[in-house]
Amino acid sequence: MTRSRIGALQQLRWNLAGWARNVPYRWAHKPLCDRFHADVVRLGGLHICRSCLGAWAGLILGGATLAWMDLSATTLGWMLATALPLAVAGSFPPLHARRGRPARDLLRVLGGCTVALTAVAALQGQVVLALTAAVLLTGFGIAWRRRRAPLRADRCAGCPELEQQGVCSGFARQADVARAHERSMEADLLRGGFAPDLPHELRRPDA
Repeated sequence: MTRSRIGALQQLRWNLAGWARNVPYRWAHKPLCDRFHADVVRLGGLHICRSCLGAWAGLILGGATLAWMDLSATTLGWMLATALPLAVAGSFPPLHARRGRPARDLLRVLGGCTVALTAVAALQGQVVLALTAAVLLTGFGIAWRRRRAPLRADRCAGCPELEQQGVCSGFARQADVARAHERSMEADLLRGGFAPDLPHELRRPDA
């Protein structure tokens, strides 16, 4: 590391260290507070989004089960034609947000199974069926993100901490990790004698 430039290797080390520090909260996808307590699963020191966990469980376990069952093309087609509309209709954001947590878990598992069904159909050579399902799932995913954005923006509405200064309790631990990482990078810079290149008007007269 030179006095005015940060080397690529040092930057890579910082990026990896920052990623490692944030691992316990990286997949939470929700504030870690009482309001969202039911939406985050804690596995040891990891905080994992419950919806994502259900979707991945449906994808992996469903895919493994389907591969083991060796379904016929007709049976697979009927299963996909049934699962896809249920998963799409049930996951429509304005309606999905009103459902209880167990119902949302089932829908996420069903969504993962639908993706697994699509993959199995493609592996079996059912190109038209797999492509149709993939296009429908992609289109729904785009629409889902657009309709979900306003709901996410208001997810903390009514929280008393919104009127308070500083980081809320839901992101306090993530903020502590970020600050610790910043202090670590600053210590590395000081040990290496780093001095940033400043614009001429910001330099000290004796610089």
